[in-house]
Amino acid sequence: MARVLMVITRMSLGGAPKHVLSLASGLGKEHEVWIATGPEDRGEGSLLGRARSEARVEVVPGLRREVSPASDLMALVEIYRLVRSVGFDVVHTHTSKAGVLGRSAARAAGVPVVVHTFHGNVLEGYFGPAGSRFFLAVERAMARLTDVLVAVSRENLSYFVRRGVAPEGKFRLIYNGLEVDRFGRTEREDARRRLGLGEGPVVGTVAALVPMKGIEYLLEAMDIVRSEVGDVELVVAGGGRSEGRLRRRARELGLGVRFLGPREDVDVVLSAMDVFVLPSLSEGMGLSIMEAMASGLPVVATRVGGIPELVADGETGFLVPPRDPAAIAEAVS
Repeated sequence: MARVLMVITRMSLGGAPKHVLSLASGLGKEHEVWIATGPEDRGEGSLLGRARSEARVEVVPGLRREVSPASDLMALVEIYRLVRSVGFDVVHTHTSKAGVLGRSAARAAGVPVVVHTFHGNVLEGYFGPAGSRFFLAVERAMARLTDVLVAVSRENLSYFVRRGVAPEGKFRLIYNGLEVDRFGRTEREDARRRLGLGEGPVVGTVAALVPMKGIEYLLEAMDIVRSEVGDVELVVAGGGRSEGRLRRRARELGLGVRFLGPREDVDVVLSAMDVFVLPSLSEGMGLSIMEAMASGLPVVATRVGGIPELVADGETGFLVPPRDPAAIAEAVS
């Protein structure tokens, strides 16, 4: 039995934390699994409770998403102490901040095997040009401390190889998995009754409400759809720092959008929809698309990252350019 530590910045309701939870559940059948993560952020929902049922969880107070030299140093020391005290055989890091701190601590503590998973194309769109160059240099340095790098899509893998993070031979392509039996079990009428929705067409999304998810373009698209199709409800499940701005924009457009906040019952929310839309500007794989497809929904999504490896354009959904409300509206209509 090996001792495995997974390090992630936050156990929110996003794709990477769900992936970590699934890994912990599977690995826990044969190994001793720990999860080190930062404090809860109720604005994005939390999987900490469920994580504690699958693994030993250590909350690292200094492990936060924002760059802060003092907090980051504190987190590095805390993770190092944890690794040294327990004696892990494998440290597997997820997300950018946790990847830097977790891999540094693991190597300093002499962990035999260090693995990192890239869940998105973090070097593009999140920072300005100078910031992107800095973090590219950081990822190249971190790759030298890592035994295996995991990419969640072919595009995800080639993205980091093209940018010289590491040679292709250091990567493994492992698509995200999904427990598909959890989805499609709730009848459409029952789901709509539970969410207080009417009988008309429902378009929806499940995403963190942050700029890179492109939800503002979906709002603009629904304004067009309404003028072409008529009364269509939009359901948005998720939380994040952009929620206030998105609510204001929906009011400006006169859209009756249901902002449901972070939801653990995503299977029920998806069962209430007729069309699922993910208008992301960048995406490693798109776990929410997998959840929508497992629910039997057609998907409208942007042609970014690994999404074209999931959606067969014109067969299981439609692929559109990012930042293009008119194209989203046409596909949804």
